[in-house]
Order: sequence, then C-alpha cells, then structure tokens
Amino acid sequence: MKMNVKNTVFVIISAFLFSGCLNKNAPENIPLSVNTKFHQWYYFTADGFQKTSLPQASEIASLKPWSESFRVSQANCDSNGNGYLLVNRLGAVFFEEGKAPVLFQDRQLFSENSASNMFFSEGEAFFTLSKNTFFNPEASLEENFSNTQERPFLVRIDTPSRSFFPVLTYSDISLSYGGEITGTYFDGRTFISSVKTLENGKTKFTFLKYTPKGSLSSLSPHSQKGKIDIEETTKEEYRKHSSPSPFSSSPKRLTELLNSLPKNFDFSVTLKNTEGSSPRLYATNPEQENLTEAKAIIAPEWICAVFCDGTVYFRGALKDREIAGNSKTIAFKLPKLPEGYVYTDFCISYDTMAAGWEEKDFYKTGRSGFITVDLGEVLYGKD
Repeated sequence: MKMNVKNTVFVIISAFLFSGCLNKNAPENIPLSVNTKFHQWYYFTADGFQKTSLPQASEIASLKPWSESFRVSQANCDSNGNGYLLVNRLGAVFFEEGKAPVLFQDRQLFSENSASNMFFSEGEAFFTLSKNTFFNPEASLEENFSNTQERPFLVRIDTPSRSFFPVLTYSDISLSYGGEITGTYFDGRTFISSVKTLENGKTKFTFLKYTPKGSLSSLSPHSQKGKIDIEETTKEEYRKHSSPSPFSSSPKRLTELLNSLPKNFDFSVTLKNTEGSSPRLYATNPEQENLTEAKAIIAPEWICAVFCDGTVYFRGALKDREIAGNSKTIAFKLPKLPEGYVYTDFCISYDTMAAGWEEKDFYKTGRSGFITVDLGEVLYGKD
C-alpha cells in the first residue's frame, strides 16, 4: 500500500490561507484543493437530495431562517464507522462502507421541528427536536403542547429499519405549562436544558437537569411518569457545559492536530466524539464573538477538523487502513465555494468524507447540500 500523500494533500509545514468565512487576521499560505475526480456535489430538495455539478447550479429548496430551512445542522460518526448528516426539516443522510448515501425521512417528525444536538449512546444515534419561537409560526409559549400531543424531544435513529423512534417527550420533562427547550447538553448520563417560558407576559428562562432511569435505547416512546428523574438547576451549571472552554484545555489530540496555526489566529472548534456525550465547544479567545468556526471529530483511529472555508486537518488512519502521512498531520482544501457559501459540519465513514455546505444570507439559508470526498484516494492514493 502506498503511504505517500498525493499532490492534492500536503503535510503541514506552514500556516494556511483562510478566506470567505474566515477573519481578516487569518494567516496566509499556498492553497491546495482536492482533485475534482475525487468528489461529488449534492443539494437538498423538499423530497431528499440530488446530484449537482456545482453548489451555485443547484435549485433553491428554501430561503428561510436557519432554524426552518433544509441544511446540515449536525453530523457525526458512530463507533462502527458509519456516518450521519442530520438535515434540519428533512431527516438524516446515512453513510456506510462502500454504499451510496441514503436518506432516512419522517415528515411528521421533521416538518415543523428543528433538529440538532446529535450524539451517540451505546452505539446508537440520538438527536433532539425543538421549535424556534422567533422564526417558527407553529411555536407559541402560550400553548400547552405537552397536553395536546406527545411532542417528541429526544429521538433515536434506528439504522436497520431506517426509522426514527422518539424516546423522550416534552411531557416526560414536565413542561405542562408550555415552553420550549432552547438548548441541551448530554454528558453521557444526564441532560441539562435551558427552557424558555412565558410568565405574566414576560419571557423567562429556567434550567432543568434530568436523568433517564435506564439506558436511552430502553425508554418507551410514549410519555410515562417516573421515566426520568427531574430537578431544577442553575444558569451557571448550564453555561458551564454550553459555553466555550479555552482551547488550551481541549484534548491533547486536538491541540496537536492544530498546533501549526499561528498563536494570534483566533478560532472556535466544536469537538464531537463517536460515543457518549454532546459536542464540546473550545475557543482560543472565549470572550470574543464571531470567531472563525471549525468542526472536529475525535475517533479511536483518527482525528479531523474542517474549517468553514473547507480547510481540512487530518491525523491518523481511516478505518481498516494504515496510518496516513507517516503519523503527521495532513492538510488539504475542499473545493472552493462561491462567495457567500460556507462549509458546515462533516462525517467520515471508512474512505468517504461528507461535508455540509450552505448559502448564507444573514440569518437565512438559501441553497444547501453536501459534498462527498474519496479520502482513500486523497490520503493514500491507489493501493
């Protein structure tokens, strides 16, 4: 097997040129791109996704606020090497070894809800559903959703049946007075959520901590008393998990992956793992707003980060492969996007990387979809 890196990739020896979504203080370098033979573009439609020659050549499925539009809201990989793109208002795109991407869809679950916060527990994928009370006309803090319907909150993705199974409802969390969950962190055992309610005509935020009595996979899909233990917690406790931590406190493998970046280059990284908890956010300057954004995944065999301009850092070995790049960090550029477009989140399944892209217009999203890249070719070349 070849272990040399192809011409489309290089071992990091200097800083990168960042553009588009990246700030003006970004470092400079020679940009290199993935060979066009090794990638394929897709765009989202109201019924799924279709191939396209370029992002800007695709149809606009929606031009809506980010919480209401078709877009990759989160992505991750499980411990078996499968990849998932969670697509807001649509479903989940599933990747497994050697097979074309497949959309799991459930119109009843996704059509009126925003999907986010994907994580894995005991090898299965879960995510949460909510309604944005500012942008979603179906959301109202004055309505008692919990008593009018068993609104799903936590949902499990069942890959064998290509189906979705709600395991916690808003009734389970005792939001009988109405209200919306605006943010949630799962630490592997306990959930901590921010809840937005209306009290005497004024918006109020409370914070809840709840722990399921048993594994998430064993929970009944229907509302049930005694299903979870619930208690109130503090804003400080919630923010401890939801606010960015200093990048210097991030796992060693992540700091080693990005150690070539200049010390004066400020960015944030959302770090996910393949088992156990919600993503964690790290920032070089936690007090600064509008930092350059990156997404990262840490898996047993590899670690990878993708910045919003498509700059990729990879270290380790793809599943069932040898270590690439002589154990050094490898960097390359995904194809350049048009002005106003950014890369969002990504997953890796064996030799395939899939990364979301979207057209941004302030708080709205226009065209959106994902790109697939043959990492086997990019990192290793032909065997």
